[in-house]
Amino acid sequence: IGVEGLDAYIKLLMTDMRARLTAGDGRDHLVDAYQEALDGAVYLRADCDRRDLSEDERLCSWRLFERTVEFAYALRIRLAIRRGEVRR
Repeated sequence: IGVEGLDAYIKLLMTDMRARLTAGDGRDHLVDAYQEALDGAVYLRADCDRRDLSEDERLCSWRLFERTVEFAYALRIRLAIRRGEVRR
């Protein structure tokens, strides 16, 4: 993908993000983010098991899965600290 293509994807991402910003709605957004990260990890792990993927596609899904698990782990640590479940 060239730079122009990346710019187009970034613009799409930013548009999607702006549409989802809902601060002050009473929800615990950190919990929501953690739960969404867990969902994403499960979906990506399932994608790795698809039989119709090329080896490159499977590797890409596996890397995304690993990054999503790392993100979920970081969120869980932050939640645990905030809730007083662990000491810093």
